[in-house]
Amino acid sequence: MIPAPVLLILGPVILALAVYVVRRITLAASLLSTAAALALAWLTSAVPQTAGEAILGGRVVGGEIEILGRTLALSPIDRSVLIVLSLVAAALFLLAIRFRPDNLFFSGALVLLGITAAILITEALVLRILLVELAAGVISVLIQGTGFGSTRGAWRFFLFTTLALPLLLIAGWQIDFQAANPGQVALLNPAVLLLTLGFAIYLGAVPFHLWMGPVAKEGQPLTQVLVFGFFHIAILTIVAGTSEQFPWFAASATPYQWFTFAGTLTVGIGLILALTTTTFGHLSVSNLMVDIGALLMLLGLGNHGGLQAAWVLMLLRLVSLTVWGTGLSVIRSRIDSDRVNRATGIGWQARLATVVLVLGGLSLAGLPLTPGFAGRWMATTLIARENMAAAALLLLGSAGGAIAVVRMTRTLFAPRVTHSGPPAEQGDWLTTGVLVVVLIVAIVLALYPHTVISAAVRIADYYTYLQ
Repeated sequence: MIPAPVLLILGPVILALAVYVVRRITLAASLLSTAAALALAWLTSAVPQTAGEAILGGRVVGGEIEILGRTLALSPIDRSVLIVLSLVAAALFLLAIRFRPDNLFFSGALVLLGITAAILITEALVLRILLVELAAGVISVLIQGTGFGSTRGAWRFFLFTTLALPLLLIAGWQIDFQAANPGQVALLNPAVLLLTLGFAIYLGAVPFHLWMGPVAKEGQPLTQVLVFGFFHIAILTIVAGTSEQFPWFAASATPYQWFTFAGTLTVGIGLILALTTTTFGHLSVSNLMVDIGALLMLLGLGNHGGLQAAWVLMLLRLVSLTVWGTGLSVIRSRIDSDRVNRATGIGWQARLATVVLVLGGLSLAGLPLTPGFAGRWMATTLIARENMAAAALLLLGSAGGAIAVVRMTRTLFAPRVTHSGPPAEQGDWLTTGVLVVVLIVAIVLALYPHTVISAAVRIADYYTYLQ
């Protein structure tokens, strides 16, 4: 009998080896990866919560397991988050049939799913941090891919995430030492500060955001979903889990003060970048910085409503990034450049792809009638109750992102057409079909975001440290 936590971790990694063998056959790799992600989602939902119960004819048993003194257990929080990530991964694998990100994308994303499952299931903070560093290494490989161009994006991402490692490991050592010596309460004060700084670095708060631009420029568009979606969701889980596990961390004012300050600064820098951007990568990064700033400010509120809105923001960011990445994949394949001015007039040739790209950009900015609006509006209203100036800055950040998208749209639909050839979707029924499906899903989620919101609220409600 195989313990379910072990299968959830090792299953995607083992299947990634099979996918790697057929990586050059895109259709086979995509379908096999999609089946693996859907199987992981089903297994996660079907695993019994109590020990002794079994599924799959008694081959897989539920409950927790202890390995080398560390407990692995699938909590209700882990179950919900892993199901969401598995379903999003399955969607990405299907999209990759047409928008071939890289030969390593399928197997690498499956390995990342397995590592993410380990991060969620593991309860020990230090082990979680080490697994995050392992996930950062896998993501760095996916950013670089098999290309032999600039390594700046992958290298910066790995470097900046590694900066947080010693801080969090020292904090973990202080926590363990204090647990063995209850009288040494003073050790917890620096541990709080180290944890706060480490989490802010992981989330890309200013001034630790310098990796974001190169990653958006050099990485494939669909890879951004893994970097800014999967990775940040794993970090949010650790932040909330740490607060749940250590009441002294949740009771301290330090994390909330620093998260609020870092979030405000990040939104401001994102607004400035939005007004000066000239590339697709910087356009998405400016909107993402505003989104990250909003996330930090929500965590800084120190109440349960802020935690709920933070999860709504993160789940809707997955949708926005997927829509943006789908449209950008088509545009980039036509111009082979990240500069917006190189795509002048291409909107007349790739109309559907341009519409999807614009919708994704507006969604990242949190504009009404887009999937990202619900999360950004929840964040703004909650922040306004505590700090009207911060909420006004957040609204300006959304407006700046929208202005950047409008400027991009004017360039894409400029009267001077500089790209020869038939429309991008003409004669390519697969591309047209994918774009239509993505557009329909985005519109449905923009009009009816309640499914995503309710899922996010359920995840947040499992945490009790702010209730």
